[in-house]
Amino acid sequence: MAKKRKKEPEQPAPKQSTCGPGCIVFLIVVAALAFIAYPYITGQKPIPGFEKPQSKPVTPYEPPSSPVVDYQKCLPVYYYDGDAQFFVPIHLPIGDESLPINVRAKRILEKIVAGPPVDGLMKIIPDGTKINSVKIDGDLVIVDLSKDITSYGGGSAWERGIVRSIVLSLTELTGIKRVQFMIDGEKRDYLPQGTIIEYPVSREGGPNTNEYLPEGKSSGYLYYLEKSGRFLVPVYWAWEGDEGDPAAKLKALYSNPTPPLSHSLMSPAPNGMRIEKCEISGNELTLVLDHQDFSTAFVNISP
Repeated sequence: MAKKRKKEPEQPAPKQSTCGPGCIVFLIVVAALAFIAYPYITGQKPIPGFEKPQSKPVTPYEPPSSPVVDYQKCLPVYYYDGDAQFFVPIHLPIGDESLPINVRAKRILEKIVAGPPVDGLMKIIPDGTKINSVKIDGDLVIVDLSKDITSYGGGSAWERGIVRSIVLSLTELTGIKRVQFMIDGEKRDYLPQGTIIEYPVSREGGPNTNEYLPEGKSSGYLYYLEKSGRFLVPVYWAWEGDEGDPAAKLKALYSNPTPPLSHSLMSPAPNGMRIEKCEISGNELTLVLDHQDFSTAFVNISP
């Protein structure tokens, strides 16, 4: 009897490939994108829009330096304080003595006409005033101003203040002692409020001399603070003690000024300040001060 042959298992038919030309293109695009994106994914390049902020080098803070003032080129120009009671000197650049003196004199006048460069002081010269000319004749300055100088609104005291401000400022120039005023080229006897300008006007002492000078053995200039605490005002004053004794002068300065000065001025030293030592050796003065709380002694000197 013939044996039946075992049926061979059927081999699965090979699957037909479903990736046509479009699939191949798709795979190529994916591969290309992967190649492009790889540096960004791995951090080798930043993703646009998501770049890490670059750390900038830290520059140490340096405070702005104060301008260096060459005081050899500066002279005091005198303005009124806020109450028009005292003249306050403000050192302004005029130029050194290598410049012709008439040039420096005109610069001083320009500073006065322009008005104070800082707040807290008053302009004393009327607006519109022009400087026609400035001439030098020995120790005399001949100042020719426009008639606008007479258009001030104040009375005789203000008029005298105009003359005084100009004279004080111009006589700070070495060798200048007098000022002759002219108005539009003409010499006048008086200003509208009666101030005499017929003759040259001299300095006659210094700023802020007054009729209330107290009795004392010595006299001279003391520098008080005006009431805002921003400006030092030189006042010709008297005090007890020898004129050559700096301790006596400092004691007077550290004491509060008496009326009428006390209405507008105050001592630059705080209450309780005492002079422990004051000695002169050659041209050097050694001063030792004592105060209960010296660390804050000069903080609260303004009212």
